[in-house]
Amino acid sequence: MKTKIILLAFVLTGIIILTGCPYSSKFSISDAAQSVIDTTLLGTWEGYTDKDKDEYGTIDFFKFNDHEYFVEMTVKNKANTNSSKFRVFISSVGDIRFFNVQELGNKDKFTFYKYSLSNGVLKFLEITDEYVKEQFSSREELVNYISKKIDDPKLFSKENIFTKKK
Repeated sequence: MKTKIILLAFVLTGIIILTGCPYSSKFSISDAAQSVIDTTLLGTWEGYTDKDKDEYGTIDFFKFNDHEYFVEMTVKNKANTNSSKFRVFISSVGDIRFFNVQELGNKDKFTFYKYSLSNGVLKFLEITDEYVKEQFSSREELVNYISKKIDDPKLFSKENIFTKKK
């Protein structure tokens, strides 16, 4: 019995390590005041957050001010529904656009999602802590790191694809 418990603990630890979490930083990629609202993001987007777990989600983008969005994400599976609210603004690293995401109530951490938008399809990938282990001492260090690693697919989680609800 003890062997089974140890084996189960080992397997669960491995799963957590392999799946990773979003990388978080006390710095955003840029200052929100430099961001501009992309009105094509406004509205409701739908897609699977995890097809393997049959998790379906909606993301609602609302204009909060001239630089930021208020975003609500709702994830549903067979067992339950969870909703989270975020402050989001856009930054660029070279030609690549990123969402700077800050969960409401947690002003100390930003997570980052590389995204693209075309013909009503929103694709995004989070920067994962599975690859990024550093905590940077400045915004410049963070941006330099992302710039150097931006073409490395290990920097990002799997792609999420959402379509605009009509």
